[in-house]
Amino acid sequence: MDKVLITGTTSGLGASLSRVYESNCSVHSISRNKPDHYYWDVHRDCDLANLNQVERAIKCACETNYYKYVFLNAGILGQLAESSNLDTPHYKAAFDINVWSNKIIIDELLKTKTVENIICISSGAASKGYYGWSIYCATKAAIKQLMSCYAIENPEVNFLSLAPGLVKTKMQNEIQQYDERDIPSVKKFKEAYETMQTPDECAKKIYKHLDSILEQKQDFFDLRNL
Repeated sequence: MDKVLITGTTSGLGASLSRVYESNCSVHSISRNKPDHYYWDVHRDCDLANLNQVERAIKCACETNYYKYVFLNAGILGQLAESSNLDTPHYKAAFDINVWSNKIIIDELLKTKTVENIICISSGAASKGYYGWSIYCATKAAIKQLMSCYAIENPEVNFLSLAPGLVKTKMQNEIQQYDERDIPSVKKFKEAYETMQTPDECAKKIYKHLDSILEQKQDFFDLRNL
């Protein structure tokens, strides 16, 4: 049975990916919390903001396993505000989770030769800036470019940054709390909220199309282009 490793499985897309893949794969997870109802064969508690914990968790995960798919799903939005009003510590927390924790995981997977496909959940914000979104845009751009470099350097492994489109998750709930008079770019997210895909819908789409997307050997793919 193929093994799948997913980060950030407590809720949202990570939990939904766990549900769809558990039907025919052994699902392993790394996340801070484990809900009462879970779908994993192996779960490792880990605060992905704590890089020492991340290092220990991924070393343990790679000891006796080989993963067909690794989903780097965990991520945070960070504060939305004008860049000049944000101090360096605001960025550090997001970079630790959105970038450096992923780098630690990737490096151990490559070192131990325990992975076939690495899929990082990305965003349109990786390629385009938005008013007040500098933390999220910077971290998503950084991990997207990092994934591209890894792909060039390690052709034996498939690296894919996968943008799922708008998904009704806790992150979207955070966005809804901002006043569009302060952050004008949140207006379109508020208007689109009721028609956003659910995490389950998105996970099923990924499950259905992922192999064909990987066959295209692209380093970035937007699910909205299906």
